[in-house]
Amino acid sequence: MKKEGLLYVGDCKMAALGTHAFTPAGGDFYRCPLPALPDSLESYLNPVWAGEQTLTSIYR
Repeated sequence: MKKEGLLYVGDCKMAALGTHAFTPAGGDFYRCPLPALPDSLESYLNPVWAGEQTLTSIYR
């Protein structure tokens, strides 16, 4: 009997793209720390960190 909805917790290696697709496809979940931010993403976040741009909360 297959169990779904399992939660896997791991280190930063679990942030690999294959994990992003494979684990949820089986009906499971995973948690891991975010990898280092690429320079392009950091440039998008700088205005938020500097208080120049507000964040919008999104609720599901």
